[in-house]
Amino acid sequence: MHVAAMEFVWSAGTIRSPQLPLTFSIAHPLSRGFIEINSTDPLAPPIVDLRTGSNPVDLSLFTEAFRFGRRLVQTPAIQELGPTELTPGPSLQSEEELLGFARDSLSTMYHPTGTAAMQPREIGGVVDHNLMVYGTRNLRVVDASIMPLIPGTHLQSTVYAIGEKVNCSFFPPTLLFARGKHANGCNGA
Repeated sequence: MHVAAMEFVWSAGTIRSPQLPLTFSIAHPLSRGFIEINSTDPLAPPIVDLRTGSNPVDLSLFTEAFRFGRRLVQTPAIQELGPTELTPGPSLQSEEELLGFARDSLSTMYHPTGTAAMQPREIGGVVDHNLMVYGTRNLRVVDASIMPLIPGTHLQSTVYAIGEKVNCSFFPPTLLFARGKHANGCNGA
């Protein structure tokens, strides 16, 4: 199976700048952070540690993305647009320099997942295969936090699919329509 490791976004025209921005993200980072309760006070903020870049594979992918981006902007079609490298800057060339830049500049990017991962409790899971929170009787989590790995797509459609699955699996249909469709949108028998 082949899965894209990085996403490159050419965002020229989306911001007003003489530079033509090329940004990228690592599609499936292996670094894992955590969120923990910090106090018995329910209003106290939790401890959040993203641990971004804590897995060396992520840093290697990040430096390879820089190299690929540099090769991409050297193509004749993009050179006609007059791109300028702003970060990390053309002076950073060695593996060590790029790794250092990666360590200092990695951050999260719009795909928060895994904070209540669906996996065995023994390895840090929060919900079971029915999305039931471990240790509860009737509490389910139905959002992107249950995904233990980031899917190779934008999250919205995947979260809709999770919601539909829960709707069809755990809530009985209240009205049967012709052609086997229930009022809740699930195929019924």
